[in-house]
Amino acid sequence: MIHIERSQRTSQIFDLTPLIDVVFLLLVFFILTTGYVDVEALKLAVSKDSSDGTTSTALAPMHDLILLDSGAAFLNKKLVYHGDLDEAIDLAFHQTQQRRIRVRCEDSVKVQLLIDALDIIKRRGGEDVNVARWKRTHSQL
Repeated sequence: MIHIERSQRTSQIFDLTPLIDVVFLLLVFFILTTGYVDVEALKLAVSKDSSDGTTSTALAPMHDLILLDSGAAFLNKKLVYHGDLDEAIDLAFHQTQQRRIRVRCEDSVKVQLLIDALDIIKRRGGEDVNVARWKRTHSQL
C-alpha cells in the first residue's frame, strides 16, 4: 500500500483581535464625530391675566412687560420698541436689583416676539418669569 503523506491541517480558529480593534476604532470614531445636539425647550403654561393692570409691589415686586401685536412693548408702563427692549430690560434690572418679571401679551402677538423677549430676559439674568395673556383696554396703558 502506498503511503500518502498529508500536510498537517492548520487550525480553523480565527484570531479576533484585529476585528475587535477595528470595531473599537469605529466606535470611537463615531462617538467623537457625532455632533451632540443641545436641545433647549421652552415649556409654557399660559394663563389668563386676572389682574387689573397694576403690579402688586407689596407682596411680590416684579417688572411688568406688555407685548403688543405692533411690535411695541410697555416695560413698567413705559413705551419701548422691540429693538430697544434688550437695553431697557437690562437698565430696569440694574436700577431696581429686581429680576422678577411678568410678561403679558395680546393673543395676536407673534410667537417670535414672545420668544425674543424671553431670550432677552434670560440673557439679562431674569428670574421667576411669569407669562400671561393680556387683553388691551385703553385705561391700562
